[in-house]
Amino acid sequence: MMNSPKPKKPLKSRLVENHNKNFAEQLKARNDEFQKLQASSGKQLGDLQNNFQEQQKQRQTDMESYKKEIAAMYEKNLRSAINEETSSLKVNLEMMKQENGRLNQKLEYSVTDYAKIITAFILALIMGFVMAKLT
Repeated sequence: MMNSPKPKKPLKSRLVENHNKNFAEQLKARNDEFQKLQASSGKQLGDLQNNFQEQQKQRQTDMESYKKEIAAMYEKNLRSAINEETSSLKVNLEMMKQENGRLNQKLEYSVTDYAKIITAFILALIMGFVMAKLT
């Protein structure tokens, strides 16, 4: 027995099959592209998230460094201000000591002058009394 030739399908049915086959192939190709794009997008999103997390860590590290630097500068400025005020107070104390010494000398000189005046007055009285008795 020989193979008998297959009956030919009507033209419309062959066109529909061809059309369906083409659509199926296009749909498969588009699905493959979509899956590749989705995988690529997922990878890009993962990379973006990792990059963002790394940047956040770096920013946090930088912020901690800046905080330490600011704290050190604040302490240095505070010490500088304290040293400046201490120097000013030391200068004022030295000036007050000098003024106190000068006033003490003036007081001693003044007391000495009064003692000399009183001594001279008493001597004058005694001399006057002695002269009055002699006369």
